[in-house]
Amino acid sequence: MVHSLARCNVDCSRRSFLLGSLALSGAALAGSCKRKSASLPPCTALTRGPHFHWFGYYDKLQFDHTSRFVLGMRTTFENKMPTNNPPVELGVIDSLQPFSWEKLGESRAWSWQQGCMLQWVPQKPPWVIWNDYYKGRFIARMKNFHTGE
Repeated sequence: MVHSLARCNVDCSRRSFLLGSLALSGAALAGSCKRKSASLPPCTALTRGPHFHWFGYYDKLQFDHTSRFVLGMRTTFENKMPTNNPPVELGVIDSLQPFSWEKLGESRAWSWQQGCMLQWVPQKPPWVIWNDYYKGRFIARMKNFHTGE
């Protein structure tokens, strides 16, 4: 491709290529940003303080199969390294009742980035699974959100 540009008697210096590419990409991005902002879905807060809420890793299922119930984690602190004491609290938020919180359990095996791998079990709704640390061992816990078993 560089050879064909050179044959067209166009300025093919690296500098002119980068400047031209930058100008074109800026124009393309500006147009796409305008289109996207007009079509964004509404955003609703589901939690509020005094706790600090988050979900965890991007590849885990945060919403149940009906998209009504949302998993979350919360702590009473931020900006410090997590430890197993106090544990992180795990809960479910009903998206039809923002700011609701139903405690599922706790985990002593978690991090800020990945949480405790809390997620819905896709083959077994309404089951939830997460990592924990118990009696010196890392384990997985499962719980039925509706029955509590």
